[in-house]
Order: sequence, then C-alpha cells, then structure tokens
Amino acid sequence: LALEKFNELLQMEKASFYVSTLEIFCNTKAKKAIHEYKNGTIKVKEATVLMDKVIAELMNLLYISPTAERFNLLGSTNKRRAYIASTIPQKINFLSLAAYNYQHAQKISSEENRIYPLTNWYIMESLLTMMDKHVWGQQAGTGERKYELPALKNVLSELMEKKKQLQNSSRHTFSYDEKVALANIELCELLLQPHKATQPALDELLLAYRKTWASVGSTSKKTAEVEHLEIIINVLSNSTKRDIVKLTKGLKVLKDALEMMLTNH
Repeated sequence: LALEKFNELLQMEKASFYVSTLEIFCNTKAKKAIHEYKNGTIKVKEATVLMDKVIAELMNLLYISPTAERFNLLGSTNKRRAYIASTIPQKINFLSLAAYNYQHAQKISSEENRIYPLTNWYIMESLLTMMDKHVWGQQAGTGERKYELPALKNVLSELMEKKKQLQNSSRHTFSYDEKVALANIELCELLLQPHKATQPALDELLLAYRKTWASVGSTSKKTAEVEHLEIIINVLSNSTKRDIVKLTKGLKVLKDALEMMLTNH
C-alpha cells in the first residue's frame, strides 16, 4: 500500500514532497524485492530487474546531492543485490560496490552518525578479504572508486575505541541504531577474526542482540538485522576454509535464534 501511494506521488504533475521521501521509497522497494524473492513470490530474474532499478534511482539521487545517507542506502542496496547474484564474480562485484559506498559514507558522515557506515564497511571488507579479493593495508577499487584499506590491527583498535565510547556514554536514552551498534561491532570483530568465533563468543553476541531487542526496536529494524546475517551467511557459505565454515555454522545458529525471537514476539 505504501509503495502504491509513492508511485501515485511520482506520477503527479505537481508532486511536492521531500527528496528524503524518495530515499525511503527506494529503500522500501529494495527490501520488498528481497522479501518477495526469499518467499518465492518472484524469481531471481524479476528480483534482479527490481534491484537494478532501485540502484539506478539511488544513483540519480546522488547526482542531486551526494549525502552520507544516500551512500548508505546505495551500500545496503548493493549488499542486497549481492545476495540475489547467481555467480561468485557477481557477488564479489556488488560486495565491492557496497564496500565503496559504505567507505565513502563513513568518510563524509558526522561523527555521531559514522558508526553505522563504518561497521558495515568493515563487514563488507571482511567478506571480501575472506574471499581473497581484498587485503588489509592495501589499495582497493579502481578509478574514482580507489581507496586505501587500513591495516587490520588499526581496524580492530578503532572498533575497540568505538565500543568503549558507547559503553561509557553518560546518556540515558539511546535510539535502536545506537544500542544495536554494540552488537554489530561484536559481529564485525568476529568476521575480522574468524578463528575467534568460538561458542562462548557467539553466545555473547546472541546475548548482545537479545539485550538490545528486549528494550528497543521495531519488528522492521529487527528483521533488517536478520536479513543482514542472511546476506553474510550467503556469501560465506561458498568457502571451504575450516575457520570460515565454522564461523558460518555459528552465524546460522545465531540467525535462527534471532528469527525465533521475532516469531515469538
């Protein structure tokens, strides 16, 4: 229904609404396409057409104004596009685009809004390094999308610092995104160091999500976390490396536990 209303607005000759509404429209269409693909309502070909259209629309919004939020949305859409890609090279291509989008978003974000693109960037890079496509401390991308990857030790140090800032904050109220950031940093740390994905570490990660979900967050926000895990699992399931296979199994258990929480909510 919401998408139908947006479409009506777009077709009006004297449409007058904020461009931010178009951002929401694009994000909603991308989520809907993935949801329908997963439940079998649409096939991969139709999902691909829908996602590619959203990517083109977001690129047009970037031409209007290249904001951090639009780079975040493009990163999320490219990440979802990687999920429905049918070949490994295609997955790598869209993960690489998502990594660049998040990298650029965190670079131009205000400090208070930087944690979301930062953790997403590092998660995309961790997937690409596990697939032997990117290397920490070296250059990534080409042409206008060329950038330097930090050394892994610097990434881990930065995440530790971000975690301390969140834990030691004197604020009494936090948004869902701020609260879930701690859990997402822990997820990021495990992906950066697959050999540390022990059962206690995975249990601690599940507890971090449970604590957040118990106090704040809409069903839509929580569903997005599960989808995020599904995308990560989808990418890693192609690996035969022992540490990565073990990590993937642990993430599947985590995802199933979170899905059960959503179902029983």
